[in-house]
Amino acid sequence: DIFPGPLRIFYVTGNARVPEIDTLDIKINRRVNGLLLKLGGFGIEFLKTEDHASKDSLPVSLKGNFVSALSFRLNIAKFHFNARLGGSLHTYDIGLTTTFGQEIPDFVNKLVKINSSTHADYAYDLEAGYRLNLLGIKVRRQYIGPGYISLGLPSFKNDREENSLNLNLTLLKNRLSINSNLTNRRDNLVHTQDGTTSVLQQNYMASLLLTRKIQIVGGYLNTSQNKQLSGDTMNLNTKTSSLYLGLNYSHKFGFKTLRMNAVYNRTSLSGTSQFYSNRTSVNTGSLTFTISPFFRKASLSIGVNNLIRMDSTESSGQTRIKIGFTTKSGDKLPSFNFSANWSSTGNGYVVGAETGLSWQMGMLGSINARSFFQNIKKKDTVSHQWRVTVTYNRKFK
Repeated sequence: DIFPGPLRIFYVTGNARVPEIDTLDIKINRRVNGLLLKLGGFGIEFLKTEDHASKDSLPVSLKGNFVSALSFRLNIAKFHFNARLGGSLHTYDIGLTTTFGQEIPDFVNKLVKINSSTHADYAYDLEAGYRLNLLGIKVRRQYIGPGYISLGLPSFKNDREENSLNLNLTLLKNRLSINSNLTNRRDNLVHTQDGTTSVLQQNYMASLLLTRKIQIVGGYLNTSQNKQLSGDTMNLNTKTSSLYLGLNYSHKFGFKTLRMNAVYNRTSLSGTSQFYSNRTSVNTGSLTFTISPFFRKASLSIGVNNLIRMDSTESSGQTRIKIGFTTKSGDKLPSFNFSANWSSTGNGYVVGAETGLSWQMGMLGSINARSFFQNIKKKDTVSHQWRVTVTYNRKFK
């Protein structure tokens, strides 16, 4: 990385794994070379990837790939615009000698070998935003073609597009914040795969600071997904909605701080197709108190959680109580935490405890110890689980 600043030059080179041939007795090097040039808000990138083998006759095809991209960033007062445009040349078999019937320039073949198995495609990512005094708006459009492939980044997913709109509103002298986001995603753009997935997601969040001690937060998330298999053999629709309400309270008395957090969450999931229909809902409520410091450098937390689950055939519930005690490490002293929990269901209960110890001993290294115990009863059976781990770390020069 040369000149990291307004002018940036970055070069990378090395070999990457070829996961599809790991089980074969063949040594293939996937050589990767990349270059990034960036000046202010402008940038240009190149990434070349090519397979090299130790044998001439192979049961697999060697691949070649060249990806280039241009990026641009513009900020003017309250307006911003970001753009990224990319192109990909991908050769599925660099050993083929057949071409398109046209002469390929030598400098192109040096980037990637062009033959009848070469495919080209493009991708882009555009984003624009504007901020008023109280309202912020941001729109984004992303497109990645089905033939846009980067061998240097095998986890990269192509053949998809996404559009999103984000609005952010602040009122009451920034004490009230409202954020909404709408996103639409789709894959299988040219219908070359077995199925197409479309997702529509709506997300709304609000936060209100009533006083310096009390804050109310809330949110609603709705996601609709449609999976359409080729030939209309199956059309699967799923819908997930989640409602979140929370209350945060903080109060100082002397050197101590009392924090209270109350949360209610309801999640619903439904799925329908030509063959089945199902609906499940989960209601969760929790209340947590924390006092810090409770005793010297130690903090105490007490939490109660209640869960009710209902679906098309049955319903179940669970209540959980957890008490935690945590100390902070001082000079040459260890830190310690302890928590006990109890939960009950319709056909049994679970009682458990966890402890932890962490000791930083300077040049002597560090010790971390954890223990876990659980007693489980379900109907007429009782089982026990326990685990103890101790680790010691020390660096030697």
